[in-house]
Amino acid sequence: MKVEKKLQAWITYAWTDNEEGDFGYLVKELESIGVIAKYDRVCLKAGRDLWEQIGDKITTSNIDGWCYLVTENSLVSEACREELSYALKRVKGVKSRLSTT
Repeated sequence: MKVEKKLQAWITYAWTDNEEGDFGYLVKELESIGVIAKYDRVCLKAGRDLWEQIGDKITTSNIDGWCYLVTENSLVSEACREELSYALKRVKGVKSRLSTT
């Protein structure tokens, strides 16, 4: 019996977007199609540098994808823009590795 690996995706979102459950809804929808949602409130450890952990999760962890919950709040969020820059850094790194092979 072959066990399929579940995909894992990091989600960038503005905390204020979960006040009405929008973010929670996205997480449930992803899980319903077999995608494990990774995000700050479930993946980060207390006592460690927040941005170092987020950067590691986005740029070097075994995630299969990155999602950005695009809302008015997330587009003006400094934290969301910071996560976007980590995601772009990861893409650039992948592209440069592919071009040298």
